[in-house]
Amino acid sequence: MSINRSDLVEKLLIKFSYLSRNDARVAIDVFFDTILSSLHKDKEVTIRGFGTFYNKRRRKAIARNPRTGQLVEVPERQIPAFRAGKLLISKINKK
Repeated sequence: MSINRSDLVEKLLIKFSYLSRNDARVAIDVFFDTILSSLHKDKEVTIRGFGTFYNKRRRKAIARNPRTGQLVEVPERQIPAFRAGKLLISKINKK
């Protein structure tokens, strides 16, 4: 089972009943927008006990177009990555 943004909003509403649905939605959006803008500026985002979001660099490479067989240069780019914290790992492994 996966959890989406709407599920997170519902969880916030259960935990904090005084919030309106819109306030909960805005809180979730601000959280993710903050992480996104920090990664866009090439900054790490560390949430103690949870983990660290960071950018990984992929070097440029030569690839082959599977349809035509033509060689194509793939430019260097960054991809988002996540490294789980010790507390998160220990909680996941508890039964």
